[in-house]
Amino acid sequence: MVLDPAAVSSQPYVEETTCGLEQDVKYVGNDIGSAHATDAGACCSLCEAFGGCRAFSWTEHEGGTCWFKNRKDEVSWETGVQSGQVFANPAAPSCALELNVDYIGKNIGNASSINAYGCCSICMKTVGCGAFSWTDLNGGICYLKNTKGDTQPSTRFVSSTV
Repeated sequence: MVLDPAAVSSQPYVEETTCGLEQDVKYVGNDIGSAHATDAGACCSLCEAFGGCRAFSWTEHEGGTCWFKNRKDEVSWETGVQSGQVFANPAAPSCALELNVDYIGKNIGNASSINAYGCCSICMKTVGCGAFSWTDLNGGICYLKNTKGDTQPSTRFVSSTV
């Protein structure tokens, strides 16, 4: 059988949901909204219907609340909280990270990020950003740059062009 490379499937791509609940686990950060629900099981369908929701944490706050998340990153242990991931995290943007390298100057701004991959995504979405240097200082800071420029060795930095 030979496949025609121009052929297009008539079936639209539908992202598969998972929604297994994690007991006593809270997904930290990435909040994009909330909704009332008396139990965590209801959060899955509510999250599916909420634009941009990929995961949630349910707490007993005000009789039960689903806290919608745009992704699952950091987790913490908290008794009574239940969390679930409806869709897998989107693929991380690809940046060729240079470990222990700082790009000097060329700064156009900065932003907070827990890791260099977050900086890659932030830079890709920032007009005029062509490179970044990330450090873990102060919880993680991206130094956004218009171009790479000169480099210097630095054990606290990870850098990349975009």
